[in-house]
Amino acid sequence: MTNPQADALSPRETVTTWTVGGRLHPSGSLIARALRRWTGDPLRAEALHLLIGSLFALACSGAYLISGSLSPDWSASVATWAIWASTAGAFVGLVGWTPGLHVLLSSETLLIRQGEKDARIALNDIVSCGALDARTFHRVHRRYADVRTFAVRTDALLLIETTDAPLVIGFATPSDRDALHEAMQTHPAPTCIRAQVAVVA
Repeated sequence: MTNPQADALSPRETVTTWTVGGRLHPSGSLIARALRRWTGDPLRAEALHLLIGSLFALACSGAYLISGSLSPDWSASVATWAIWASTAGAFVGLVGWTPGLHVLLSSETLLIRQGEKDARIALNDIVSCGALDARTFHRVHRRYADVRTFAVRTDALLLIETTDAPLVIGFATPSDRDALHEAMQTHPAPTCIRAQVAVVA
Protein backbone atom coordinates (compact mmCIF):
# COMPACT_ATOMS: atom_id res chain seq x y z
CA MET A 1 0.00 0.00 0.00
CA THR A 2 1.18 3.55 -0.55
CA ASN A 3 1.21 6.49 1.78
CA PRO A 4 1.87 9.82 0.05
CA GLN A 5 2.56 11.68 3.31
CA ALA A 6 4.88 9.76 5.57
CA ASP A 7 5.79 12.29 8.25
CA ALA A 8 9.44 11.21 8.57
CA LEU A 9 10.05 11.60 4.85
CA SER A 10 9.40 14.35 2.36
CA PRO A 11 5.67 15.27 2.42
CA ARG A 12 5.65 15.21 -1.40
CA GLU A 13 7.36 11.85 -1.72
CA THR A 14 5.34 8.71 -2.34
CA VAL A 15 6.45 5.81 -0.17
CA THR A 16 5.55 2.14 0.04
CA THR A 17 4.61 0.88 3.49
CA TRP A 18 4.33 -2.47 5.26
CA THR A 19 2.62 -2.84 8.63
CA VAL A 20 2.73 -5.70 11.14
CA GLY A 21 0.23 -5.54 14.01
CA GLY A 22 1.36 -5.88 17.60
CA ARG A 23 0.60 -8.87 19.80
CA LEU A 24 0.52 -10.05 23.39
CA HIS A 25 3.93 -11.36 24.45
CA PRO A 26 5.82 -11.68 27.78
CA SER A 27 8.71 -9.60 26.39
CA GLY A 28 6.45 -6.56 26.67
CA SER A 29 5.52 -7.10 30.32
CA LEU A 30 6.30 -4.56 33.04
CA ILE A 31 9.13 -6.66 34.47
CA ALA A 32 10.67 -7.42 31.08
CA ARG A 33 10.71 -3.74 30.09
CA ALA A 34 12.13 -2.70 33.46
CA LEU A 35 14.92 -5.29 33.16
CA ARG A 36 15.82 -4.08 29.65
CA ARG A 37 16.10 -0.49 30.89
CA TRP A 38 18.12 -1.55 33.92
CA THR A 39 20.59 -3.83 32.14
CA GLY A 40 20.76 -2.09 28.77
CA ASP A 41 21.21 -5.56 27.25
CA PRO A 42 18.14 -7.35 25.82
CA LEU A 43 19.70 -10.83 26.09
CA ARG A 44 20.79 -10.35 29.70
CA ALA A 45 17.38 -8.91 30.53
CA GLU A 46 15.69 -11.95 28.95
CA ALA A 47 17.84 -14.33 30.98
CA LEU A 48 17.06 -12.45 34.21
CA HIS A 49 13.38 -12.43 33.31
CA LEU A 50 13.36 -16.21 32.95
CA LEU A 51 15.36 -16.69 36.16
CA ILE A 52 13.15 -14.41 38.25
CA GLY A 53 9.99 -15.95 36.83
CA SER A 54 11.18 -19.48 37.52
CA LEU A 55 12.24 -18.70 41.10
CA PHE A 56 9.01 -16.86 41.80
CA ALA A 57 6.91 -19.73 40.42
CA LEU A 58 8.84 -22.22 42.56
CA ALA A 59 8.38 -20.07 45.67
CA CYS A 60 4.62 -19.73 45.14
CA SER A 61 4.21 -23.43 44.35
CA GLY A 62 6.27 -24.45 47.38
CA ALA A 63 4.31 -22.14 49.68
CA TYR A 64 1.02 -23.56 48.44
CA LEU A 65 2.18 -27.14 48.84
CA ILE A 66 3.48 -26.73 52.39
CA SER A 67 0.36 -24.82 53.45
CA GLY A 68 -1.43 -28.16 53.89
CA SER A 69 1.00 -29.22 56.62
CA LEU A 70 0.46 -26.09 58.70
CA SER A 71 -2.18 -25.31 61.29
CA PRO A 72 -5.64 -24.47 59.89
CA ASP A 73 -5.21 -20.73 60.47
CA TRP A 74 -1.78 -20.56 58.85
CA SER A 75 -2.73 -22.99 56.10
CA ALA A 76 -5.53 -20.80 54.75
CA SER A 77 -3.41 -17.64 54.97
CA VAL A 78 -0.39 -19.13 53.22
CA ALA A 79 -2.50 -20.75 50.49
CA THR A 80 -4.34 -17.49 49.85
CA TRP A 81 -1.08 -15.54 49.73
CA ALA A 82 0.42 -18.03 47.27
CA ILE A 83 -2.59 -17.80 44.94
CA TRP A 84 -2.71 -14.00 44.97
CA ALA A 85 1.06 -13.67 44.61
CA SER A 86 1.16 -16.04 41.63
CA THR A 87 -1.71 -14.14 39.98
CA ALA A 88 -0.01 -10.77 40.49
CA GLY A 89 3.33 -12.18 39.31
CA ALA A 90 1.78 -13.57 36.15
CA PHE A 91 0.17 -10.20 35.43
CA VAL A 92 3.35 -8.10 35.78
CA GLY A 93 5.74 -10.72 34.45
CA LEU A 94 3.88 -12.45 31.63
CA VAL A 95 1.21 -10.08 30.33
CA GLY A 96 2.73 -7.61 27.89
CA TRP A 97 2.27 -6.06 24.48
CA THR A 98 4.81 -6.06 21.67
CA PRO A 99 4.17 -2.92 19.59
CA GLY A 100 3.42 -3.13 15.90
CA LEU A 101 5.98 -2.60 13.16
CA HIS A 102 5.91 -0.05 10.36
CA VAL A 103 8.30 -0.16 7.39
CA LEU A 104 8.43 2.68 4.85
CA LEU A 105 10.43 2.59 1.63
CA SER A 106 11.06 5.71 -0.44
CA SER A 107 13.31 6.29 -3.42
CA GLU A 108 16.30 7.02 -1.17
CA THR A 109 15.44 5.86 2.35
CA LEU A 110 14.22 2.86 4.32
CA LEU A 111 12.49 3.80 7.59
CA ILE A 112 11.56 1.25 10.28
CA ARG A 113 9.54 2.03 13.40
CA GLN A 114 8.45 -0.18 16.29
CA GLY A 115 7.24 1.49 19.45
CA GLU A 116 10.03 3.72 20.75
CA LYS A 117 12.60 2.20 18.39
CA ASP A 118 13.28 3.48 14.91
CA ALA A 119 15.93 3.27 12.23
CA ARG A 120 16.45 5.31 9.10
CA ILE A 121 18.74 3.85 6.44
CA ALA A 122 19.89 5.47 3.24
CA LEU A 123 19.58 2.97 0.41
CA ASN A 124 23.14 3.82 -0.65
CA ASP A 125 24.33 2.44 2.71
CA ILE A 126 22.81 -1.01 2.17
CA VAL A 127 25.39 -3.64 1.26
CA SER A 128 23.10 -6.67 0.92
CA CYS A 129 19.78 -8.07 2.06
CA GLY A 130 17.95 -11.37 1.96
CA ALA A 131 15.72 -13.86 3.72
CA LEU A 132 16.84 -15.15 7.12
CA ASP A 133 15.41 -18.26 8.76
CA ALA A 134 14.28 -18.11 12.38
CA ARG A 135 16.71 -20.80 13.60
CA THR A 136 19.75 -18.94 12.27
CA PHE A 137 18.44 -15.70 13.73
CA HIS A 138 18.02 -17.16 17.23
CA ARG A 139 21.30 -19.06 17.16
CA VAL A 140 23.47 -16.37 15.61
CA HIS A 141 22.19 -12.88 14.90
CA ARG A 142 20.20 -12.10 18.04
CA ARG A 143 23.24 -12.93 20.17
CA TYR A 144 25.20 -9.95 18.86
CA ALA A 145 24.63 -6.53 20.40
CA ASP A 146 25.28 -4.64 17.16
CA VAL A 147 22.39 -6.36 15.34
CA ARG A 148 19.26 -4.21 15.55
CA THR A 149 16.03 -6.22 15.52
CA PHE A 150 12.57 -4.94 14.58
CA ALA A 151 10.19 -7.87 14.81
CA VAL A 152 6.81 -8.84 16.21
CA ARG A 153 7.21 -12.39 14.93
CA THR A 154 10.19 -14.33 13.60
CA ASP A 155 8.41 -16.38 10.93
CA ALA A 156 9.46 -14.18 7.99
CA LEU A 157 12.74 -12.35 8.62
CA LEU A 158 14.74 -10.09 6.34
CA LEU A 159 18.41 -9.45 7.12
CA ILE A 160 19.78 -6.13 5.87
CA GLU A 161 23.53 -5.60 5.97
CA THR A 162 24.54 -1.92 5.98
CA THR A 163 27.82 -0.05 6.13
CA ASP A 164 27.02 0.69 9.79
CA ALA A 165 25.47 -2.44 11.35
CA PRO A 166 23.19 -5.37 10.45
CA LEU A 167 19.45 -4.99 10.88
CA VAL A 168 16.71 -7.64 11.02
CA ILE A 169 13.07 -6.97 10.15
CA GLY A 170 10.31 -9.46 10.98
CA PHE A 171 7.25 -9.51 8.73
CA ALA A 172 3.85 -11.11 9.23
CA THR A 173 4.18 -13.32 6.14
CA PRO A 174 6.94 -14.39 3.75
CA SER A 175 5.08 -12.62 0.94
CA ASP A 176 5.44 -9.27 2.75
CA ARG A 177 9.14 -9.91 3.30
CA ASP A 178 9.64 -10.85 -0.32
CA ALA A 179 7.66 -7.80 -1.44
CA LEU A 180 10.09 -5.46 0.35
CA HIS A 181 13.06 -7.40 -0.99
CA GLU A 182 11.75 -7.11 -4.54
CA ALA A 183 10.79 -3.46 -4.07
CA MET A 184 14.33 -2.63 -2.97
CA GLN A 185 15.63 -4.29 -6.13
CA THR A 186 13.20 -2.59 -8.51
CA HIS A 187 12.48 0.70 -6.73
CA PRO A 188 13.76 3.85 -8.51
CA ALA A 189 16.77 4.06 -6.23
CA PRO A 190 20.45 4.62 -7.06
CA THR A 191 21.64 1.84 -9.37
CA CYS A 192 24.19 0.63 -6.81
CA ILE A 193 21.47 -0.71 -4.51
CA ARG A 194 19.97 -2.86 -7.26
CA ALA A 195 23.41 -4.25 -7.99
CA GLN A 196 24.28 -4.88 -4.35
CA VAL A 197 21.10 -6.57 -3.14
CA ALA A 198 21.68 -10.30 -2.80
CA VAL A 199 20.17 -13.22 -0.91
CA VAL A 200 21.96 -13.89 2.36
CA ALA A 201 22.62 -17.55 2.96
